[in-house]
Parts: sequence; C-alpha cells; structure tokens
Amino acid sequence: MDSSLIVVLAMMMVFIVIISKSALIVGESERHAVFRLGQFQHYVGPGMVILLPFLDRTAKLKVGAIGKLTSVDFATFGKTQFPVKNANAVRVGSAVQVSGFDSDGPILAPAAMLPTQRCPKCGHEY
Repeated sequence: MDSSLIVVLAMMMVFIVIISKSALIVGESERHAVFRLGQFQHYVGPGMVILLPFLDRTAKLKVGAIGKLTSVDFATFGKTQFPVKNANAVRVGSAVQVSGFDSDGPILAPAAMLPTQRCPKCGHEY
C-alpha cells in the first residue's frame, strides 16, 4: 500500500470519529442540558444538535421525569443537577416532575399534584 493512502484512510477515520461524537438527535419530549467542561451552558432540543466533540457532555431530561428541587435554582433528576428558572411555585426540598419545556428550560410541577390524563384509545396515562 502506498503511504499516502494510509494517511488519507487514517484522516478519514479521525473525521468519522469526530462527527459521530458531535452529532446528537434529541426527541420531541426531551431536552438535553449541555455541560461544557463541567459548567452548564444551555438546553438543546428537539431535533439534531451539533456539539463540540470531547468538550461538551449532555444529560437527558424527559417529560415526566421525577426529581427533587434542591434549591430555587437547581433540581436533581437521577444523579444530575439541572438548572431551573421557574420553580417559584414549588417548595424547596419537595418532589417535582417535569411537565413540559419552554425556552428557559423545564417546567416543574409538584409530583403529587399533576393531573393524569388517559388515552381514549388504549387507556394509558400521560
């Protein structure tokens, strides 16, 4: 094999790895929090998102996720603390559930107070 062919193949492999690390598809009922070097940057989604490879990490937050409001500015879902801006109606320390998203991030509601609706076709709750 020619050495220039090997170099081109190696560069193509590096390019493919970088592209696969930077592209992300976010579903309609979820958002991803982007953390660059450990600091929160913004929420992204829905749709295809391009991230900075090896610098950005994401954490997924779905509608219906249940967590705990740890302060006025943060709620914990799983092991990750997500910044929230609209938690004024919820007491700190109480269980919260993501009821939707707006431009600022998740919309939180008290976990026990959320109304459940049933699908008329199959009866599942949403």
